[in-house]
Amino acid sequence: YYYVLDYFLELVWKRMPEKLVVDRWPESCHWLWIPLVTFALSACCGMSIYYLGEPGDLAYTIQCIHSKGYKSTHHILPMIAASQFSILAGASLGPEAPLVAICAATAGFLSRRIFKQTNRNVVRKHTFMGMSGALSAFFGVPLGGSLFALEVASRFGIEYFEHLVESIFAGEVCVAVFRTLAGLPLQQIWKISPQRMAETQPYMILLGAAIGLLGAGVAFLWANFHWRLMDVFRVLGLLDDENAYAVPRVLLGACGVASIGVLVPQTMFWGEWEV
Repeated sequence: YYYVLDYFLELVWKRMPEKLVVDRWPESCHWLWIPLVTFALSACCGMSIYYLGEPGDLAYTIQCIHSKGYKSTHHILPMIAASQFSILAGASLGPEAPLVAICAATAGFLSRRIFKQTNRNVVRKHTFMGMSGALSAFFGVPLGGSLFALEVASRFGIEYFEHLVESIFAGEVCVAVFRTLAGLPLQQIWKISPQRMAETQPYMILLGAAIGLLGAGVAFLWANFHWRLMDVFRVLGLLDDENAYAVPRVLLGACGVASIGVLVPQTMFWGEWEV
């Protein structure tokens, strides 16, 4: 998944523009490459959903964990195709959630079919281990990725705390294997300052709390905007269960992705370098 994504990101957004756009298009028209690629690959994303089926989002994955302890494997191929096309189109959600769903389904399958587990809680533990491995690998942080995998499925505190040790262990193993195979070092993404902060003032704690409240407020507004947007899609009849309108639904979303991408290109591709 990582190699395919990395290869096509470089191909579509670096090699092809260098050959097809630079020195061929007027410089004032270079920005047109963004909507051109975004709409083309978004159409491919919609067709993958139409022909392969619904990939299922993170909320559906969490619902499956609570109810069954695993996610069905028939969502794996649609999720791989849809997530690759949407990320290559410039969507800023990133590969973490798709990988969580893919690894959750794979781990649940291995637990039930290979290890012949029938206990729901044991299958759920293996599913969490798969999710922890996915998040830890892409975050590059075993502890944070593993805790996040448990956090997204918890409604009040850590709901499945009994799986904590196994999840962290799976995250550590996956980070070591992934970084070794990808040739990536274990280091932070950003280097904010070359000097260490030896001390600080107590008021910084209050400042951090205020910034946290501000972030929570923005998240609250964004969540409400999301549900209002879903109501618009529902009124337009684009949220049918059979995915008959998957292509127009994705193309409508691509209008927003392309518009934001043209105005603020740093927000594309999950924006890890936008700081």
